[in-house]
Amino acid sequence: MKKSAMQSQVEGARSSWLDKANPDMTQVEELYKEALDSILDHHCSNNNKSKKRKLEEQELAAQLELECWERLTVEQYCMILCQSGRANQAKPWLQRLGCTCRLAQAVLDYPTDTHTDTHDHDHNSDTTTCSIACHAWDNLLSPCQLQHMQDVFNDPQADYWLQHNYQVEPPSPYFSYIIPLQRQHNSNSNNSNMTVDTKFGALGTIIQTLHSHFLPQFPKLATASMVELWAHNRPHPTGHQFHFDSDNEGQGRIIKNPIMTIILYLSTTCGGGPSVVTNQSLVSKNLATRAVLSHPSTPGRVVAFAGNLLHGVIPGKYSPSTDPTTTHNNNTNSSSSHRRVTVMLAYWRRIRVRPSDKPGAARPFPNKGDSPWSDLLVRPQSANDNESPPPVEQHPIPIDHVYETLDGEPWTKAMGFPEYDQVFQGF
Repeated sequence: MKKSAMQSQVEGARSSWLDKANPDMTQVEELYKEALDSILDHHCSNNNKSKKRKLEEQELAAQLELECWERLTVEQYCMILCQSGRANQAKPWLQRLGCTCRLAQAVLDYPTDTHTDTHDHDHNSDTTTCSIACHAWDNLLSPCQLQHMQDVFNDPQADYWLQHNYQVEPPSPYFSYIIPLQRQHNSNSNNSNMTVDTKFGALGTIIQTLHSHFLPQFPKLATASMVELWAHNRPHPTGHQFHFDSDNEGQGRIIKNPIMTIILYLSTTCGGGPSVVTNQSLVSKNLATRAVLSHPSTPGRVVAFAGNLLHGVIPGKYSPSTDPTTTHNNNTNSSSSHRRVTVMLAYWRRIRVRPSDKPGAARPFPNKGDSPWSDLLVRPQSANDNESPPPVEQHPIPIDHVYETLDGEPWTKAMGFPEYDQVFQGF
């Protein structure tokens, strides 16, 4: 099917939004508005023009049968509105998409003041943070360990991304690798320590360090036998839909979750929006009612949460008060600027390893010499790695409700459990 001029215009606007460190969002929004007018004209052309007027004026606008690119255009325009304090203006368009609720304004238009999630912020009386198994720490990795991971993953042109044909829009298929764990029994007690084969070098040391640190919060880590590793390198205004981490992406009759998932923030430019961890699990009969946010504001920050919880990533937003040329360390000419780079480590009791020549879920970790990226990742720990600042706990930002009606009212249990496509996530 031939691409229309309007479709090309939208793609150009989205490209500017994604690729520039300081995009002109006023111009981007105008291009999207022109596209929306064109979409309405197209869908009303077979009828009289009064239909378009009704669609524009009706509070409860009729749902449109949109093509894929048209739906994506509407969703992206609504995200611009929701992330700039104008969620009420998005309501008619969200209705045309068939949505009945959306992520809350406090989630989509998240607070940008990351100082509220530091260790001296008082959450002692807040049940939101206490009841969601999510913990954030800075300085768990030494400077050398952090640099080691950044050397492998931060450059979007690095071997890891090129070897897997990684892309964001449209997203490339999911791929991950398995690192086996070993139990070393203590002859003086009934306890055993978790270790990683020395062939995994610095990566193995990092896996062991994080396991030991979070074992008190997640006692079931004592039963872990494998770690699943995957990563993302995304432009600032992109996110990740809410999902559950699961064996083979949830395929099969029985869905299994890891014991714990770790997010390791690597970006030196602190790009992207916050991670969101909710109180909803696979067995929940209602939508999530509470959540916590953690910003990628510090390279090396580690966020650990229970592996059965619904979570996602909110796209980074731009606002008139934000100057990306300063918030991104004036690194506007670098191909890796204003990106959100993360490595995930999921600790499993059991997970099936799936050998294949093609990228996919739970592949065996490559053997030495199979690929440059894996050889770099498992190189030995630096001998100079002996000075590190003390770890500092950070408290995620509590959110008292996760979903809202299109009018901005908190979504209640009495409103039921909408279908997945009826919930606007914005990405």
